[in-house]
Amino acid sequence: LWQATTGSGFQNFSLFVLSQGRSATFPSRFCTSLSDEWLGQYFSKSYQYIDPVVNRASQEDGDFLFSELTYSFPMVEEFWKDAEKHKVGRNGFCRASTRPDGARLAVAFMTSENAHMTRENIRLNAYDLAAIAELAIECFCCLSSGYVAYEDELTVQELRFLHMIATSQN
Repeated sequence: LWQATTGSGFQNFSLFVLSQGRSATFPSRFCTSLSDEWLGQYFSKSYQYIDPVVNRASQEDGDFLFSELTYSFPMVEEFWKDAEKHKVGRNGFCRASTRPDGARLAVAFMTSENAHMTRENIRLNAYDLAAIAELAIECFCCLSSGYVAYEDELTVQELRFLHMIATSQN
C-alpha cells in the first residue's frame, strides 16, 4: 500500500475495518501510514465518530473523493484542521467494500495537495487505486483470519510473473 500511495501522488493511506463480518472477527482493525501522534489524537478526541470519510464509507460501497463530502458541523471542521496540523490532508480518495460475509472495510489515500490537483490525480489513477484497494482489503482479510500461504502453492512461473508485475515500470 505504501508504494501504491506514494507512487500515485498521495502522502498517506489507511485500511480500516468498519464492521465485522458474520464469519470472522478481525484482531487488527486498521493498517495505516499515519503517524502515531496523529492516531493518538484521533482516538483520544474520538474523531472516528465524526470523521466524514469513515461516516461515508460506513454508509455505502464504492469510491468517493474527500472533496465530495459535505458537512456543516463545527466539530468536523475542527477535525480537518487538526488533521492538517499533522500533515494529513483533507483531500483524497476512498474505496469502501462489503465482503460476502458482511464485513465492511475501506481504504483511503490522503494528500495535503489542493482539491483541484487531487481531482486530476484521481482522474488519472482512479481505476488503479480502486483495484489496489480491493486487493489490499482481500489480503488484509486473509492475513487477519490467520490464513497461511505455503510456498508450494505458486509455481515458479507464477512467482516470476508476479515479480515482473511488481518491478515493471508499466
